[in-house]
Amino acid sequence: MYKRLPYVSGYFYPDGRTELNSFISECLQRAEKPPIRGKIMGAIVPHAGYVYSAYTACHAYRIMPFRGRKVLLIGPNHASFPPYAAIHPPGKWITPLGEASVDAIGVELFSSKSADIVVDPEAHAREHSLEVQLPFIQHISGNDFSFVPIVLGNQNKEVIMDLVDSLSQLSRDYIIIASSDMNHYESEKVTLRKDQNIIEAVLSLNVDRLYEAIRSNRATPCGYGAIAFLMEITKRSGGEILLLDHTTSAAASGDYNRVVGYASFVAYR
Repeated sequence: MYKRLPYVSGYFYPDGRTELNSFISECLQRAEKPPIRGKIMGAIVPHAGYVYSAYTACHAYRIMPFRGRKVLLIGPNHASFPPYAAIHPPGKWITPLGEASVDAIGVELFSSKSADIVVDPEAHAREHSLEVQLPFIQHISGNDFSFVPIVLGNQNKEVIMDLVDSLSQLSRDYIIIASSDMNHYESEKVTLRKDQNIIEAVLSLNVDRLYEAIRSNRATPCGYGAIAFLMEITKRSGGEILLLDHTTSAAASGDYNRVVGYASFVAYR
């Protein structure tokens, strides 16, 4: 059985169980609870160091019904290598909050339905975009959940649509967590403008509009494929996406010249 050890524990988030639980609990208590009426399908959340983005993420996490559920975690492979959608084989992912179980049946079904998915644990070994989400889910669920982890080395629209088609063939109900930061390493003024174009595209549920907004504005959301995945799933299900919080790294760093944007959204129907 595969066991994935934490790669950014003590760097992106606290490596002590008590400190990590306390940090997450405080963020969840501070975050506003949106008046969502309907079934929650998933969320878009950032994946930076917790000091920068955890509060924004918790606007979504505080309303996620994880306990006893199956979760689909999807995000970018920041190295863009290997250049495919990689799913982790069955096993355990370890964090300071314990062991999280990979949904073995989900991995088997997904990899059999999609021509674009490759089972590859090495693609996950040093990628943080999914790892940083697990402590939130563990804290909220008491580790009563299982998950399917997918990182995207290729975020082209064709790959995303294949993954959406594959999910639609599975008789399994997942909460989808799409992991992505927004625009990177420009001034806060520029980042807020570029992020707004992306936000409007996300709310429209128009995947073509999202890709065009990124291309035409030279925006750099790292997990745009994961965002597109949840958008398309939500659209096909007759749902909606709501923006919950939007900020930048400047709120924590005080540096307004070189920032990263962070936003959280909830998908529901």
